[in-house]
Formats: sequence, C-alpha cells, structure tokens
Amino acid sequence: MLTRAHSASTASLLALLMGVVAVLGGCSDDWSQATPEATITTARKLVEKNRTREMYKLVYAESPEMTGFLQKLGVLFSNMQKLAAQIEQSMPDEVAKLKAKTQEAVESGKAADVLGQIAGQRGSRRRGQPDFRVQERMQDALDGMLTKLFTNPYEILRDAESRLTTAYLTDDTVSLRWDDEPILPPIGLQMKQDEKDGLWYFRLPLNIPSVGQYLPKSAKEWKVAEYGVVVLNNTLVDLRIDIREKRITTLDGLIASAKEKTIPPIVVIFAAYSKAIEDRKKATPPAPAPPAAPATSPT
Repeated sequence: MLTRAHSASTASLLALLMGVVAVLGGCSDDWSQATPEATITTARKLVEKNRTREMYKLVYAESPEMTGFLQKLGVLFSNMQKLAAQIEQSMPDEVAKLKAKTQEAVESGKAADVLGQIAGQRGSRRRGQPDFRVQERMQDALDGMLTKLFTNPYEILRDAESRLTTAYLTDDTVSLRWDDEPILPPIGLQMKQDEKDGLWYFRLPLNIPSVGQYLPKSAKEWKVAEYGVVVLNNTLVDLRIDIREKRITTLDGLIASAKEKTIPPIVVIFAAYSKAIEDRKKATPPAPAPPAAPATSPT
C-alpha cells in the first residue's frame, strides 16, 4: 500500500510533470522537431495558437497505453487553457490583482520558481540528509503553481526559451536544464531522438528512484492513471460551466469547488492505483541472490 509520503511525492511529481509538459508543450518547418531546440519552440507555438491539445505529440510514448494516457492529458491541457480564459473573462478584477501580486513577488525576488527549486536542490543537501528547508520551499512553489494553473496555466512559458537549455548525454539523448542546472537530478528530465522518425521528443522520468516505482508501468496502471486524468478533465469542464453560469464568482469559491469535485473520486482512484502497484510487486519475481563466495581452505 502506498504511504501518505509516497502519495505526496507522486502527486508533487505529477504536478511538476504537468507544469513541465505545459512549458514544453512528421512536422513542417513551422512545427519542427528536427532538433531539441526546435521541439521546444514548437511547444511554445502550440500554446500561442491555442493548440495545447496537441502537445502530447511532443512526448515520447514508450507503449500504446502511454500514448492513450498522453492523448487524454492533451485534452486536459486544452480545457485548462479554456478554464483560464473563462476565469479572466468572468473575474477580471481578481485575476488582475493576482497577476499584480505575482509580478510584485517576481520584482522583489520572492517568487517561487518550481523548476528552479527542483534544479537547485542538487547542491543543497548533505549526502543522505535532506534539506527540509528546500523541501518546504519546493512544496510552497508547487502549491503556488497549482493555484496559478487556474488563472494562467502557461505563464512560465513566457521566459522558458531563455532559461530552458539542453546538454547532450549521448548522440540521441539530451538533458533538459533550467538556468543551466539539471531538472530533477541526478536522473534529470530528458529529450530523446526517435530512431524511427528522427524527431526529438520529451521523455517523462519514469525511472526516478523511490518515485519511479510508483509511476505507471503496466497496461492496468496506465488505465487507472488515464481515468484519473479523465476525472480532472471533467472537473475543469464543470468548473468552466459553473463560472459561466455564475454559480462560482470568486477564486476562493473556485478552489473550494475544485476540491469538493475532485477529492472523493481521486480517493477511489488512488486506492485502485495502490492495488495495481501492489499486484505488480507481487507478480515481480525477486532478484536472484548474488553467488556465494567460494569457500577457502584454512592454511
């Protein structure tokens, strides 16, 4: 069974991944994936053209089940953008105040940067001893990101291309860097060139130690994760309708309604996902024991 700590870690990572894919996310010259930098530029253009639903095409899918999950995620990104537009149209004063507050935090140097926090943790802890201050700052940054997803889900895209760079690991793999620091070290977020079509794709970090074991691997796990995205997507649609029909008129009311709509089904989905993880562990044979050292004769 997944513990609360594992649940929080997984939820935080999924939230981060949504933010990263939102930033990042056969093509023509206008929608090129010929190089890592071209793929990043294509992601920005998809956002600018309100085509966020297609961003899943820029992510490397390792299985048909993962492709289905990414397609559902693309629909969610599209509805996230539509919700933000509805919020700005219906609550212009609140959104203006929030943006002004965010800008003030940026100018004063107090703004939390999710990717910066993740990248910066590399040198902030002693071996085997986590820096809890860094963890608190990361959690604050993630909380702020989740709040901003409602009002401006792609705000971080504004300066992404100047801060997001790549470094080659192999001929067909690059590491993504934020302000020249690896994201999610030591494994890091990566991009990969597909050997079949020669195009560059973003690759989700499915093998991060301690967290990676709780990310989907089997068809059953991907299906449960996909259903979770469907629930979140339906929530975004419902929230947009509620705002349009004036059943929700404030950002506080929006946050409260979002929690009310998502917590009960997510609890059920989390239980189902935990069961799928446990089933996978039981079905995985234990690693073979190392060979015994040869016996030595006493001299």
